[in-house]
Amino acid sequence: MSGCHTILRGSHYYFVCRIPKDLICHFPKPVVYKSLRTSDIKSARILAATWEYRTQQLFLQLRTGMLDSRLIDHLITIYLKAGIKNLESTAYKRPFIVGEIETMLDSDKLLNWNPSLDLLEGFSDFSSFRVEQLRERIKAKDDDAVEFYTDQLIKVAKNKYDIKLDSKSKIELGLRVLHCEKQLNEINGAINRGELSGLELLKEKVDRSKAYFDLKTVIDKYSEWFNVNKTTIKPGTRDDMVVECATLLEIFGNISIDTFNTVDSITFLKKTLLKFPKNRVQRYGSSKARHISEIIKSESNYKNIAPKTANEYIKRAKNLVDHAIKNEMHEKSNKWIDELFKGDDSEGAKRQAYDDDISRLINALCTQDLWKYNPPKPERFWIILIALFHGLRLSNITGLNKCDIILTNLDIWVFRVRFGKTQNTIKDYPIHDCLILLGFLEWIEKLDRSYLFQDSSDQISKWWNRINRDREGNVLYGGFEYSHITTDPSKCLYSLRHHYAGEVYDATQDYKGTAEALGHSMTGKVTNGYIGKIRLKAHKELIDKLQFTVDLNGLEARAKELFNFNA
Repeated sequence: MSGCHTILRGSHYYFVCRIPKDLICHFPKPVVYKSLRTSDIKSARILAATWEYRTQQLFLQLRTGMLDSRLIDHLITIYLKAGIKNLESTAYKRPFIVGEIETMLDSDKLLNWNPSLDLLEGFSDFSSFRVEQLRERIKAKDDDAVEFYTDQLIKVAKNKYDIKLDSKSKIELGLRVLHCEKQLNEINGAINRGELSGLELLKEKVDRSKAYFDLKTVIDKYSEWFNVNKTTIKPGTRDDMVVECATLLEIFGNISIDTFNTVDSITFLKKTLLKFPKNRVQRYGSSKARHISEIIKSESNYKNIAPKTANEYIKRAKNLVDHAIKNEMHEKSNKWIDELFKGDDSEGAKRQAYDDDISRLINALCTQDLWKYNPPKPERFWIILIALFHGLRLSNITGLNKCDIILTNLDIWVFRVRFGKTQNTIKDYPIHDCLILLGFLEWIEKLDRSYLFQDSSDQISKWWNRINRDREGNVLYGGFEYSHITTDPSKCLYSLRHHYAGEVYDATQDYKGTAEALGHSMTGKVTNGYIGKIRLKAHKELIDKLQFTVDLNGLEARAKELFNFNA
């Protein structure tokens, strides 16, 4: 573990980080020594914490080439299986073809040795002599001897698991392989004497060895399953999955799933996420180079990801382990359960409902520009009113098509919102009379396209919520809400859904009815078929009870202006 300190030299503070012994070979000096260019201790601590995270991230990247202990066991198992295959061909007179891994039994390569008879004194056979001599050369870090025994397994680690071994790992692996060679030679001698018990015991031991599954393999299998089974999800959700899996692989390296599902790994990830910056460029620099000067290139502080975002990585880690267990790639219970950062991270938990802001919102809709660049997007007028009068989620609104605006056999106009493929995942929301009076149906009838809105939910969210600031925190550009409605950071477009929930509860005094109106619950397949019409009537009656205090005259004038309705 590296030692990091903040020290005062003269009038300014400095950040000092000692390079770990196993990584010194990657740096020109054993210590990183950088001026913080500040005399304020609080600012120095913030900057030092930033640099400490970046150095630790660099150390983590450099260590990804080191062997996972379970990978060592797996490589040794591969080597032993190759040797057992050779021994069985000798013992049972089977035909033998050298495979991907070649043991000493398969090769006559002796590293150009030509020992004299006096060197062989004290050894029962020439194989024993070779094993002992190689042991001494490997202990002495003889590169030729190490390469002779580890080259094949190094290629397996690199090609199959994308692990590049450092010199220390090669030495460890070489000694383990040498021990295997000693076992194989002893069993080979026993076979020549007609004894097969040693071969059977070794084969039984190897057969009991656990299968090895690396994190990348699990992620690949999980991604394949996700893409096949989650066919109705939004592209953004799929992109989130890809990014989260890639980030987990980047943080941990391609370790085994057994190592990934440990308390140590959970603790390591949570410590990393607490300091995880929002911006990738802040972590690695624009060139993404690994050199310390590229990673620690800025003295400015950065913002960390929110606990809610950090929890998404933890949830993804849990899902990966669940998938590994389900597919028999891992045997232990999932350690990631109940490991989320504590706090209220529910949907919109930190967002407050609109109250007096509603009058400013209506005034802004009636007086302010709804788009800045072409093509014109006057239909944003309807998006905001649908969110206000119906409390629908933004993604449900922007996903509406002409065919989703329906007149039912109960003579009620509804929004038909689809949550999935089947009829039982469709829910009808009665259209508020205010929208009909303002000309919403007339606008739809004149619309020359099937989809109602040009914007995606992401585009609308940015138009409404985005705030761009300079390095000093001053607002360079504010979205529609910040510019015309409220600068309260606890409010956003989702606040309209909160406001609608409050209006429904005031009218019903019923938590269950409020949840139903918000679309939080769906009845079962059979029940939905029997009581769907009854619920629709009740929902329409509820909509009629809601008393929104809005300037309908102003909205009507604005609708005529935007959509050229007849006076």
